[in-house]
Amino acid sequence: MIALLFATEFELGNKTFDWEDFDGLKISYLNQNICIIITGAGIADTALSLISLNNFRQKHESVKFINIGIAGCLNEALDHGAYMPGVFTFNTFSLG
Repeated sequence: MIALLFATEFELGNKTFDWEDFDGLKISYLNQNICIIITGAGIADTALSLISLNNFRQKHESVKFINIGIAGCLNEALDHGAYMPGVFTFNTFSLG
């Protein structure tokens, strides 16, 4: 299974998903092989989600997590490449 990790639902655009709760995480199963998980924005929410993600991994042992977003982009130690698993549209506007 592939789990796409997003910080917020806003990053998903205007799509509608059926959400389930798993250990405080919002999960939407797109099919048997792909799901979307909302982890929360910011360092605190992301850190708290790690326990739930580990529990999710125990339930789905073959899961591969792919973070969709810019988490860690300011940390130069993590600047060793990025994997783009498909075609995406990025909105790069700012509201202030």
